[in-house]
Amino acid sequence: MKVLVAALFLILAPFSASAATDDAARQAVERLLGHLGGAPQWAEARGAYIYEVHVSRWARLPYTHQVWIDFERPRVLVRVENQDLRQLRAMNLSDGWWIQESSIEPYSADFMADELKRWLASAYRVLHLAAKGDSRLAYNLQDDGVLEFSLEGTAVLRMKLDSEGRPVSYARFNNDFGSETMLGSLEAYGGVSLWKLVRTPDSSLVSHNLRFRLLPDGPQISFDPPADLNNIER
Repeated sequence: MKVLVAALFLILAPFSASAATDDAARQAVERLLGHLGGAPQWAEARGAYIYEVHVSRWARLPYTHQVWIDFERPRVLVRVENQDLRQLRAMNLSDGWWIQESSIEPYSADFMADELKRWLASAYRVLHLAAKGDSRLAYNLQDDGVLEFSLEGTAVLRMKLDSEGRPVSYARFNNDFGSETMLGSLEAYGGVSLWKLVRTPDSSLVSHNLRFRLLPDGPQISFDPPADLNNIER
């Protein structure tokens, strides 16, 4: 519950003067956003849609993984499907739900707290905040080329950059920076660019990014549980 309260504080706290960010860090953020399609597109977006195919060591078959994320409010819907499984879950502001064994179950307090942390540390959302110059966000460029993003003084994302300023990996604070996510080369998706592949260091999970869209008006879907479990739209 303490984590949940802290996460909500970061979401609801009014804007304040950002922590000191040196010129090298600002320039690194500008280069990074330039490689990803430019700050204006990321700043104007209010959400994103991601369609991936995951290949996991723990799954018999590859599965599709779709995510709708709201950058402004803590709302995320995730749909996972293949021949063996079909899962749907969502965080909707202060609570969440998932479909489990043909029934709708609420998120536990611990899982909800973890989902809030994941939302706060989402690389897509952090890039949006950086692009629009959110005063709660500060950056720190370390000597090893790692760009660290902090919200209200709390580190949320660390992104490793190559010599040209392109992203090669990142780690989010929800896993205590204990596991890096490796990023593939950049590819154009409409008017922006993004990594086409994401994998764990041991390749136990590899995600192939098939579609990515920034959503200027935010996700135009419902984050409420479906009324009919036998007729869920694919």
